Amino acid sequence: MPNSLKSGSVVIQRRGKTYAGEYVVARGMVTVYGENGSKTAQLGGASAETMATDLLREIIDENKAAVSTFQERWRGRIWGRIGRRH
Repeated sequence: MPNSLKSGSVVIQRRGKTYAGEYVVARGMVTVYGENGSKTAQLGGASAETMATDLLREIIDENKAAVSTFQERWRGRIWGRIGRRH
């Protein structure tokens, strides 16, 4: 099979928001690029578009988890400083 390159775009709804990503398939690997990062996986039995959609969901979920952890950490620091002042 020659080195073929396929690309496309995916759009999903998550938690009331719309997210879009672009994907590229090369050498049996699917890479999706979203607003908050990129992710690559080996193309399996699912279509490239399905895999790209799943990868975009993972990017979004990982980003939400990172933001949540960051917010919790800073909330704790802020409340700790406020508590020391009073």
